[in-house]
Amino acid sequence: DTALHLAWHLEKMGTSMFSSGYISRNPNNNKVPHHYDMNLVFIDQLLSHFNYTGDIAYLKQMWPTLTRHLHWEKRNFDRDNDGLYDAYCAIWASDGLQYSGGGVTHTSAYMYRANYMMAKLAQVIGEDATPYQREADKIKKALKDRLWLKEKGYFAEFQDVLGNKLVHENAGLWTIYHAADAAILDDFENYQNLQYVDNYMPKIPIQVKGEEQDNLYTQATTSWQPYTWSTNNVALAENLQTALAYWQAGRADDAYQLWKSNIMESMYHGISPGNFQQLSHYDAFRGELYRDFADPIGVASRTLVEGLFGVHPRLLDKQLFIKPGFPASWNFAEIELPEWSCKYKKDETAITFQLKTNYAIPLKLSLEIPVEFAQVNAVEVNGKRVKWSLKSSAINKAVIVIESEPAENFDIRITGTGKLEKIDTKNVERVFTDQWSFPLTKNTKLLDCYDPQGMIQNRIGHKFSFVQQERVGTFFVKLQQDDMVWWQAVDIRLLPPLKSAIVHKEANY
Repeated sequence: DTALHLAWHLEKMGTSMFSSGYISRNPNNNKVPHHYDMNLVFIDQLLSHFNYTGDIAYLKQMWPTLTRHLHWEKRNFDRDNDGLYDAYCAIWASDGLQYSGGGVTHTSAYMYRANYMMAKLAQVIGEDATPYQREADKIKKALKDRLWLKEKGYFAEFQDVLGNKLVHENAGLWTIYHAADAAILDDFENYQNLQYVDNYMPKIPIQVKGEEQDNLYTQATTSWQPYTWSTNNVALAENLQTALAYWQAGRADDAYQLWKSNIMESMYHGISPGNFQQLSHYDAFRGELYRDFADPIGVASRTLVEGLFGVHPRLLDKQLFIKPGFPASWNFAEIELPEWSCKYKKDETAITFQLKTNYAIPLKLSLEIPVEFAQVNAVEVNGKRVKWSLKSSAINKAVIVIESEPAENFDIRITGTGKLEKIDTKNVERVFTDQWSFPLTKNTKLLDCYDPQGMIQNRIGHKFSFVQQERVGTFFVKLQQDDMVWWQAVDIRLLPPLKSAIVHKEANY
């Protein structure tokens, strides 16, 4: 639009953006151009709807809309066909966010999931899945080759399309959580990706007179300066979606602390009781803003169902996948929704998980549940003993996997003996010239080591020496206690000797 010095595209039907496949934000009127890309999020929700309902008739009805959407996104936002998509007015932060044609992680993640799901849906209704799977593979490869920072273990924000094609490493929260939501990464990569939030995003303490809760905090969406609308706000929805990403990465305690902090800050500490605010009191310039904003309402629902209770309906597969995300300190939990209800309880000898469904068909159950037992004696589903296995990529806790035959209701009982010894390797700090010994307990064996970021120079048994450079990152060691095996994440900060001495001197002072 020349009237806006080419800073904004011309809002006119018939231009590339306002062409076949465009979805207007005006209800029931698709002929009104508006600068927001409403397609991306709506289609993502629609794909989740098919998983939640298994509604094949509606899927067939919407198939032309889905295919037009993918062509529209490709035509407008991956014009060079390199597998990375530009981002324009597609997420909450879009008002002040632009990439000038670059390859962007968060929209590419959206499009990976869309194409991956379309390949699956195509098989369900007898369409050709090949082009969608090919595009999904292409996007994933481009993301991993060009935007995954291997030595740092997280996704960069974007890559410039012109000039030196610089990779911008200072990512926003949306980059981290959309990668998690699209299921691009394996469990080890997902853990590392969330460490970006721990390592580089400053925490804002939530402090209220008389507050009895400990360590409540919230976060801005970026550390970018200077402050400008939409790019570095303190937004409830953004924090809740980041909590969901922690749950998706199997980090239940981290997820719950961030989730609880922001729920309390909005609903209890804010100026409107029970409110889903848009922005927090801690936003530097705008302060608390709006009442019952749709963005956090939707995300809060997902965090409760898919995060805390970990229930993922996959009705197209005739399956319920459940990965409970309860904090380790919780001994019981209960929820009842129209489609299903569940009760969870644990004590020193047993874990019970009762699930009742109201779906039209029986569903298979796939359950991943953390255990603290040193030995699992038996697993029963609906009164019958079933086989179980250990999740091979479980991180920081042992997780057992249970697969069950189709049923409407499931009564799961896991019995065990003993208790695993906890080992804390969350915030290790070390001078990089010094050797470090993993804190093995009497009953712990170190079986293996995985160092995706290349931090380890040498290992002999449980003793490690590191690369001679200042680094912050994570490596993993495989541990065994009695019958339980899991990977322990070592989150470590390597410091040069002089800097370490100064830091400790200041801390003591």
